Formats: sequence, C-alpha cells, structure tokens
Amino acid sequence: MSDTEIPPELLQRLVQEFVEDKDTRISQPALEVLGKYFETFIREAVWRAAAIRKETDKPDVEGSKRVVGGGTVFLEVEDLEKVAPQLLLDF
Repeated sequence: MSDTEIPPELLQRLVQEFVEDKDTRISQPALEVLGKYFETFIREAVWRAAAIRKETDKPDVEGSKRVVGGGTVFLEVEDLEKVAPQLLLDF
C-alpha cells in the first residue's frame, strides 16, 4: 500500500454508510477501483483549490499570505468548499 492509498477498511466503511441495504457487500477488485476513484477525486479537489488560491492570493487576517515561497499553498476548508460544486458536476 502506498502512502497516498486510502485504507480498504475506510473505503468499506464509506460504502456501508451510504447504501440502503446494510448487507451489501463489495468485492476486493471493486473496492480497489473505488479507492482509485476516491484518490483521483481528492487529488483533483486539492489541485483545483490550490490553483484558485494561487490566482486569488490575498493576505489573511494576520497579514501573511497563504502562498509562500516555492509555490507552497496553505489551504483552508473554505478553499475546498469553493471548488466542491463544480467538482461534483465534473465527476
């Protein structure tokens, strides 16, 4: 398992939380595909939020910027919330 891989137990739990029939089972290959889909979704959300943050770089309350040297970006929950509607439509 790589560092970026979502643990299968977490994926299984997510599936169980959102299905009506609690006896629903998911095969290992389907779980692996679902994991790749989630990884792609999360990576895209972070990438889009970071791109928007870089474009609209404004000083925060303390006067420091969230984009620092080397292109490092500090994201807040609000940054991810901004990209969520379009991201959900795209996926």
